[in-house]
Amino acid sequence: MITFENALPFITLLVGGFIGNRLALGRDRRADFNEVANPLFEALEKQRLCAESGSFPGSANQTTKETFILLIRKTPKIKRSGLNEAIDAYLSAKGNCGEYNKGHYSFSKPEVLIEAIKKVQSYLPHK
Repeated sequence: MITFENALPFITLLVGGFIGNRLALGRDRRADFNEVANPLFEALEKQRLCAESGSFPGSANQTTKETFILLIRKTPKIKRSGLNEAIDAYLSAKGNCGEYNKGHYSFSKPEVLIEAIKKVQSYLPHK
């Protein structure tokens, strides 16, 4: 017959293994998220700094919805809709922060782009 004293080490082993597995999965998820989020945060930060200096960031032209596909996949489902809204606001802000005047682009509203970038960056914390 199995007694409680004999079963306790086995139960402790199972509980410890389960908790360790959950912690390892969480660590792996964070590492995967950071691997995707860090380069995007850096690119957006460079764009924000350029916009704050008064010039339109040229790298913003290469940033499209496709740029954020991996980030959307790595974002928890609870935050995904908010991230999509922030990305859409960023993409529309790129077109709404200035206008073409006689073939020359005038970057007249940098605050529109800066706020949109900050909103997207709020979904890119280093974990």
